[in-house]
Amino acid sequence: MTVTGLGGIGKTSLAWEALRWLRERRRFAAFAFVPLAGRATVAEIRLAIALALGLPPERAAGDRELATALAGQRLLLVLDDLDEAVAQHRREVQQFLGHLVAYTRDGLERPYFLVTTRTRPGADTPDQVLELHRLEPLGPAAAGLFFRRARDRGAGWAEAELALLAELLAGHAAGKLASAEFTALLPLQAPQVVRALRLMALRFGWFE
Repeated sequence: MTVTGLGGIGKTSLAWEALRWLRERRRFAAFAFVPLAGRATVAEIRLAIALALGLPPERAAGDRELATALAGQRLLLVLDDLDEAVAQHRREVQQFLGHLVAYTRDGLERPYFLVTTRTRPGADTPDQVLELHRLEPLGPAAAGLFFRRARDRGAGWAEAELALLAELLAGHAAGKLASAEFTALLPLQAPQVVRALRLMALRFGWFE
C-alpha cells in the first residue's frame, strides 16, 4: 500500500499511526519503520532495510537476496519518504518494489509493505504493493496553514506538489478559482512560483 500526498501533509504521521494500531493488536509478528529521506538509489534503500532489520549487509546485495531474507515472515515493513529515489530513479524503484512482492508472496506467512512518498512510484507496480490511498482534501483552515508554510519556507515547489495542491483544493470554493491559476504556475521557475503563491494566498485571505 502507498500513501501519497504533498510534503508536510502528514504521510509519515499516518504511517506511524497505522504501525502503532497494528502493533497493539498484534496483527504482525514483527514491525520495522525504515526512514529513507535522502536515499536516492535502490542500493541505498536495500541497505537501509537490511540494517533496520538487523540483517548482515550482504543480504542487501540484490533484490532477490533481500527478498529471500524477508520471505516467510509476517512482517510489516514501513518504507517512509521514498521521494528522492522516486524523483531520480522512478523505474528502478518501481521494479524493486515489484520484486519484493514477487519474491515473497508464496507461503502462508509473508511481509507486507507500507510506502510513503509524494507521488506514486509507477502505474505498473503490482497493485498489492501500491494500492493508492489519497489523503482527504484540505479544508479552508488547512489550506491556509499550507500557504503560510509556503511563505515561511521561501523555497521552490516541485511541479508534482503544485499539481496535487490544485487537486486537493479543487473541491472548495476558493480552490475552484485557484485551480486553473495553479495549473498556469507549473511552467514557472521556483522563485516565480513562490511569489505567485504568496500573492494568491493574500488574495484569498489565507495569511494571518
